[in-house]
Amino acid sequence: MAEWAETLSFTNQSAAPATTVSTKTNIYTPPGAGQWAFSHGPDVTYFAGQFFVMFTNGRVGEGERGCRVAMRKSPDFSTWSDALFIGPTMGQYGEALHLAGGFMQHDGVLYAFYAFYEYDPRLIPAGFERPQVGDVGHLYMKTFFVSTTDGVTWTAPKEVGPNIAMNRPPTRTASGRLIMPGEARYDWTDDPTGRSGWVYSGIAPGLAIDGPDSLLLTKDKQGWDTTLAEGSFIQKDSGELVMFLRSGELVLWVTRSFDDGVTWSEPGRTRFAHAQAKFHAGRFSAGKFFILGNPAPNREILSVWTSSTGNAWGNRYDIANAPYTLQYPGFAKGGSYGYPSLLEKDGEIFAVCSQGKEAISGYRFAVPS
Repeated sequence: MAEWAETLSFTNQSAAPATTVSTKTNIYTPPGAGQWAFSHGPDVTYFAGQFFVMFTNGRVGEGERGCRVAMRKSPDFSTWSDALFIGPTMGQYGEALHLAGGFMQHDGVLYAFYAFYEYDPRLIPAGFERPQVGDVGHLYMKTFFVSTTDGVTWTAPKEVGPNIAMNRPPTRTASGRLIMPGEARYDWTDDPTGRSGWVYSGIAPGLAIDGPDSLLLTKDKQGWDTTLAEGSFIQKDSGELVMFLRSGELVLWVTRSFDDGVTWSEPGRTRFAHAQAKFHAGRFSAGKFFILGNPAPNREILSVWTSSTGNAWGNRYDIANAPYTLQYPGFAKGGSYGYPSLLEKDGEIFAVCSQGKEAISGYRFAVPS
């Protein structure tokens, strides 16, 4: 499959970059080499008078055993303190891995989701903390959450159900349904708390575990031209859901649902140029859609595109473009602005991203017009 005519209508080809004024905050800086010096995949929310940011936090490099979920909080998006650490913990054969999944709120409760897995130890050579032949050997993938009513005291972890490495936390549609965007699975539930009732859905039928090691398997099974992963969706006024997908190319792909996430279309290539990187799609309160991510070809600029229709993305606002110098080299580390997400609050945007996959930074700016 190459492309579908209707998916080519999703384009940012006419978007000319403009600079927006932002204020930077340093959310997390590693204390030293080998001392929790990998940080990536942050998510931001506001609850109980505090900004909260959670992210995956490892000792040296990406995807290595023992990584945990770290959480920091701030009353003003300026001064940050530790809020919670989940892990490291042991699996059956060694230290497990914890991946930050993001926040969700409902009825005065803040939920923090994360995924948990470990490696097959037979694939890890002596002296290493991960397989050296790719992102393979996941023995299982489980999804958990912890919750709080005051932002101080948290519940014990509870398993949710879907075996998904979440790209975005459970996200509501107009009906109140929750969808959990993963790599190729987008399970859904009508339980507003997200604690139960998850139903299998997505673009890869029969995919038991939806994690990093399933990407090549899914590509071959479905006959796609490229690997597809890390979905994030918008919902149009018609009710149509548009799940944008990171691809192995320098453009996004999409799959669409017309039944509130129960079924999804065959994915197709768009003309939305983007780096091979995770992004965050959504809608501002004033009505415009947004995609926060990285212009092609790399992760050296942090930008937000906006659209009135969800198809033509004619406005691009560059938030930050200063190069980041890596301080503590490790496996698969680099990129000045990685895996961003944002929160809209009181007419401002609060965006977070990783820098070099070791530091976590935030940017505060006015909602783009």
